[in-house]
Amino acid sequence: MIQRSFDGLVAFLTTLFPYLPRAEATAYLDAANADPLVAAHLIIKRRGMQRFGFCSGTTVAAVETAVRCAALASKHPDPEKLVVGWKLVSPHLRELASTPNLASLILCVRTLTTVIMDCSDSGTVNKAPNLELEQSWELAGSSSRRVSNRRIPKSLLPPVRAAMKRMLLATIHGFYLQALAKLPTTELRSRYHRSLLQGGYCYGPLRPVSNIIVNTLWHEQNFPMARGKKITLHMISTTNCLWRVAVRSLYGLVSFLCTRYPRLTPDQALRRLLAAEADLRVADPHLFSGMPFDADGSSNLSFSSCLCLPRWFEGKATPSVGVREAYGAAAAAAFHTNPRAQQELLGSPDAVAKLKIASSSVLLETGCDGPLSSMDLAVVSKMLLHCPSSSLDTTNRQEKPTPKVLTKEAYGQVYMCNRKFWDQHKRVVCKVKAALDAYNKDKLKVSQYRLHIICGVNELVSGPEFSSDPEVKGYNQWTPHKYHHCHVNFLATCQGSRSGDGTSPSPVLFFAECSNHGIDEESWCVPVIPSHPDAEQVRCIYCEKQDCNRIVHPTMTSFHGRDVEFEKVLRGEPLFHGSDKQHYTNDRIVRKNQSNLDWAHLQEDDDAIYVINDCVIADDVGDDKMAYLYRRPFQIS
Repeated sequence: MIQRSFDGLVAFLTTLFPYLPRAEATAYLDAANADPLVAAHLIIKRRGMQRFGFCSGTTVAAVETAVRCAALASKHPDPEKLVVGWKLVSPHLRELASTPNLASLILCVRTLTTVIMDCSDSGTVNKAPNLELEQSWELAGSSSRRVSNRRIPKSLLPPVRAAMKRMLLATIHGFYLQALAKLPTTELRSRYHRSLLQGGYCYGPLRPVSNIIVNTLWHEQNFPMARGKKITLHMISTTNCLWRVAVRSLYGLVSFLCTRYPRLTPDQALRRLLAAEADLRVADPHLFSGMPFDADGSSNLSFSSCLCLPRWFEGKATPSVGVREAYGAAAAAAFHTNPRAQQELLGSPDAVAKLKIASSSVLLETGCDGPLSSMDLAVVSKMLLHCPSSSLDTTNRQEKPTPKVLTKEAYGQVYMCNRKFWDQHKRVVCKVKAALDAYNKDKLKVSQYRLHIICGVNELVSGPEFSSDPEVKGYNQWTPHKYHHCHVNFLATCQGSRSGDGTSPSPVLFFAECSNHGIDEESWCVPVIPSHPDAEQVRCIYCEKQDCNRIVHPTMTSFHGRDVEFEKVLRGEPLFHGSDKQHYTNDRIVRKNQSNLDWAHLQEDDDAIYVINDCVIADDVGDDKMAYLYRRPFQIS
């Protein structure tokens, strides 16, 4: 019974919180005296989840699933009845907590048991009231404060670097979704998708979204494709390339702060960036020191909102190096195409002044919801032509880029990856358009949605299931396993609607669940709002397994991978016939994703669509003298 209770407690925490290994859940339970909700409080505080909604609909659904999974893990004879019991008792927890003696508590439990049995006999078990969490969290909060007063040594609690890094990356990924929504549909599909993925970093002197757009436009001007061929697409990569540029932005942000303030550790820089929401204007109070302007008062922002920073850094720290040198370190850490040129663009006071003027003229810095127009982009691009980086030493900036040289073997690999991308592009675009058409017909609204861009895909949902069907090879070429669905994020514009100021509204983010074996069968979509990274999260076991946690899922709508699959895993059952029951274990998912979190591959498979139009084949180039090595990974410590 002790072992079963322990297994249930661990299952509760690992189901409620994503990317929580079993060993870490055990450590939190140990610090919380085996109280699961107190342990949850410690995790929320330790991870810095300041916006966690203790009683939100997402949390209620997640806690209910976690209780059911805990019952399964502890081998409870009737998990569903246990969940119903907690639903019935949840509004009366204060009364139970204040019972004067054991006899009163036993009487309450007997009364509760009678109610549950009556519900079971009458067939109304599934009609129990919703789980109420307000009293549960209040009682756990008071217990958590008593535990905190014991001053638990930090060495006894698990490290949180991986959790902080993941939350910061999710924040940055959200900025890229906003930037995609700001760019005009035609220009984004035909011109700027490559520059955004290869040089649209979120660091700079403006808001993160504005920095992404400015860096994208500047990269397109200065580093065009060698052959100048435009690629028009409806899907910007799958998820890897967009995640990679977010990772590189994170490396640039951390390197900027640690270069400016050498006494600041990387973990402290991560905490500061989390509190500042990846905005250098907030993270560095001296960002504009010495410049002839302070347009928005950013240099006077306080450090008091940041947790766990050394006292010397609370607004009184003096930077050791200038902004220009720090931007050079950021560009190098982010593997920019030309770090020196970007250093000159972002670090020169003259360039920063022009960037502010350009961004103000097109309302980039006002937080306006409307998308930019082609004319707005032209204004910013023209201003960038007069920035100092554009007149940088011409020996370091080639007017006509030289094509990259590939061996026949490398070119063959690029060709296959290019073909794989376009096959996936055709499949996914057809599915998304069908799901969006169904949504438009179902809503019967005057305003219809039209696809803007697809920005996240996971085709490996609802599986694996062994199959000899040749159709499987289309989306899962390397194994004979079949997956029934795919999860997709895309942006869509609402035609015929206007915002309050008369401008067109920004595209809306959608989530779609589509069938892999038919366009109309089981395919649907729904608008979603990305939850804040330090708030409660919607879990999907399939997307977490494929490291596609960056796909935004709906909070209240059911989908494959949300609840039932977690319960099957805790029963020790395979999700599909012929699949391995150990395929989706919690620790296996965590190990895979934590090992991939630090990596930013130089080239992903989806980069092949740019490489194949930007290279030549040379028969006389050996493997040891290749001018371009495809898919060479690297890791930053």
